[in-house]
Amino acid sequence: MALSWGEHGMMLRIFMGILLLTSSLMADAQFCGTRPWEYWQTFRDHFVSQDGRVIDPFNPTKAITTSEGQSYALFFALVANDPEVFSRLVMWTENNLAGGHLDERLPGWEWGHKTDGTWGLMDDNSASDADLWIAYSLGEAGRLWNKPEYFEKSESLLRLILSKETVLIPGLGRELIPGAVGFHLSNHSWRLNPSYQPPQVLRYFSSKYPGSPWGELEKNSLLVMNAVSPLGLAPDWVEFDTKTRSFNADATTGDRGSYDAIRVYLWVGMLPRSDPQWIGLQDHFSAIVHFITPEGGVPEVTHPLNGVVEGNGPVGFSTAIAPLVQAVGKNSATEISKFRDLVLPTVSNSYYNWVLTLFAEGYTEGDFSFSATGSLVPGWSCVSR
Repeated sequence: MALSWGEHGMMLRIFMGILLLTSSLMADAQFCGTRPWEYWQTFRDHFVSQDGRVIDPFNPTKAITTSEGQSYALFFALVANDPEVFSRLVMWTENNLAGGHLDERLPGWEWGHKTDGTWGLMDDNSASDADLWIAYSLGEAGRLWNKPEYFEKSESLLRLILSKETVLIPGLGRELIPGAVGFHLSNHSWRLNPSYQPPQVLRYFSSKYPGSPWGELEKNSLLVMNAVSPLGLAPDWVEFDTKTRSFNADATTGDRGSYDAIRVYLWVGMLPRSDPQWIGLQDHFSAIVHFITPEGGVPEVTHPLNGVVEGNGPVGFSTAIAPLVQAVGKNSATEISKFRDLVLPTVSNSYYNWVLTLFAEGYTEGDFSFSATGSLVPGWSCVSR
């Protein structure tokens, strides 16, 4: 049974307050052992096939799997200390998205049921955000589970990312582009996506490989995130003009922040407040918090250049900004159990709502955090947050 907006709003208010108290009480505790992560278990059972494929039910005919979905599931499996599912996800990703060789080929971003009736890659272009998260999860799985083979796969993938998904852009420096093909629009214009550059992931690589290009990539990502959001609202896509050395609204999507941009607030909200740059980033993007409705809704669309907002986003938007709300101390609290009862039925068929919710709930509930160097601190690692 569908919830009315009023019921939806009640659910969000519960989440946006209650979830945060629980996490604040746990923030300085040590976490040993793995708590049953209901959200991961439901996501795994609902979206992950036995052979390790994340299936988005949005289009049942195509039964699409994306490198994005695989990358997020790998991260969640690591957080949940679920090495068996992690292994299946790695195997499926390598065999089907990378032609069996993650050391030679970037994963194609979309796989499914093609119009000719066969199954396979529907778009073999890469998606750099997914590739970053895959490399990150592989590297951290190698460290946390003492699996050198995962670390080796991570390093191989990172070499491919550097060679195929980063470029030296005049007036900007080395920059991560959204994919290997299609983002150099003209001799003087590049298309970029701020949500493809999670600061903690880039910090992890720059810390792990000092003196490498990852240091410049991290520095430039912070520059981009601030420059494209003068009012503290993130766009989905932007263009950089090398002639004028300026960022402009994307020619295709315009001045718009929505389903991509929501992840900027999520990534920023999950940064530890141990770095002045990161504190500044959280304070900057806290502008979105001022647009939370009395019912707990978050705008579906923002216009970053003029501050106009439109519509009410899905439940995943509201869960996604919970870590940022917590970081900047903008909410009161109550209890988490009521949220679980209300939210699970409403997002059962929405892959993206689930992804946003797993990140936010797992982080605010203490299932994971990130260190000052970007390393993963899972609840089961017995490492103080």
